[in-house]
Amino acid sequence: MSSNTNVGLAGEYAALSQLNLRGFTAALTLGHAKGVDIFATYPGSGKTRRIEVKTRRKKSYVQGKTRKGFGIVEREWFLSAANEIHAADLFYCFVHASEGGDFEFHIVPSKDVVWCRSEIGLILPV
Repeated sequence: MSSNTNVGLAGEYAALSQLNLRGFTAALTLGHAKGVDIFATYPGSGKTRRIEVKTRRKKSYVQGKTRKGFGIVEREWFLSAANEIHAADLFYCFVHASEGGDFEFHIVPSKDVVWCRSEIGLILPV
């Protein structure tokens, strides 16, 4: 089984590759920017976005669970107080890495992550 560090890095590289494949110019910070894993710019927009990647790789998920206000929930990520940062240029990329090596991505504006954490606590359902 991979360490948490390896799983986190795999999620960052997977998100980076998908952003680049979709036309963004994206680069990893390699830990040199606090609270940011990827800087991404869409050509022509002139705006750079910060992306914080959160990766999970577990067999036990909440698939099909109903959560009040959210309907059917397929995945949940546990968030800490560090995820209470709201900035217009900050996005969170939640990555599910399957045992088979497939990845599932959910990109969420930081304002929505902060709202979820304040409304329902430490869990972000997607």
